Amino acid sequence: MLILAGLGLCDELDINLRLIEESKKCDEIYIEDYTGIWKGDIEKLEKTLNKKITKVDRSFLEERCKEIIEKAKEKNIMILIQGDPLVLTTHFSLILECRKNNVKYKIIHNSSIVSAVAKTGLHIQKFGRIVSLHKKFEAQSIKNFIIENKKNKLHTLCILDLDLNLKEAIEILEKLECIKGDEKFFVLVNVGCDDEKIFVGTKELLKKIRIENKSISIVIPSEDLHFTEKEAIEIGGGGI
Repeated sequence: MLILAGLGLCDELDINLRLIEESKKCDEIYIEDYTGIWKGDIEKLEKTLNKKITKVDRSFLEERCKEIIEKAKEKNIMILIQGDPLVLTTHFSLILECRKNNVKYKIIHNSSIVSAVAKTGLHIQKFGRIVSLHKKFEAQSIKNFIIENKKNKLHTLCILDLDLNLKEAIEILEKLECIKGDEKFFVLVNVGCDDEKIFVGTKELLKKIRIENKSISIVIPSEDLHFTEKEAIEIGGGGI
C-alpha cells in the first residue's frame, strides 16, 4: 500500500493520530521537501513514529514513481508531505499510478494554507482559483486567473514557490497590474506556526517587509466585500 500523509502547516506537533497509527505498519517512510517549507525536525519525528525517515527530492518521486509503486505492491510505503497531500496537484500522479497498477493507496489529510487562509477574516467560500507564483511563471495565465476571480467577485490566494521571495512576488503582481495603487492585500507568513504573521497593506508598504526562508502566501481580496471582511482589512492581521 502507498500512503500519502499530510504533515500539517508547521512542524512535527501538527501530525495526527491517524498518521502515527498508519506509520506503525509501514516498511519505509519518506519525506519530501520541495512542495513546501516544513519547519519540523526529522529526528524528533523519527522518535515520535519510532521509524527511520528518508528525505527525498522531486526527482526521486517523479523519476522513480514506477519503482515506488512496485514497492507498494509488496510493502507499506508512506510519503510525508507538508500541509495536505492533495492541495497541490504534484502528488496525484502517484495515485493515478496506483489505480493503473491496482495498488492500494490511502490519503491522510491534514491542515493546509487553503483552509488556514480564513485567518485573514476573508470568507473562505468567496475564494476563487488558486494561483502559484514562481520565477518561471506564465504571466498571461496568472493575470487571467486573477482577473477572472475579481470579475466573479472572488478573492485570490497566491502561493509563492520556494524560489521566490516576497519582494519579487509583489513586483510580479505589480507588473501584471494585479495589484494597484492604494489597494490593500494580505501577506501570510508561517501560518500555523507560533511565529506566524499576517500583514495587510498596500504594495509600497508590504514590499518593505524583509522575510527570508519563510512560508509565504499573498491574498488579493475581491472588491466586493462583506462588512466583516472590510473590518478585517481595516484592523489588519497584527503583522504591521
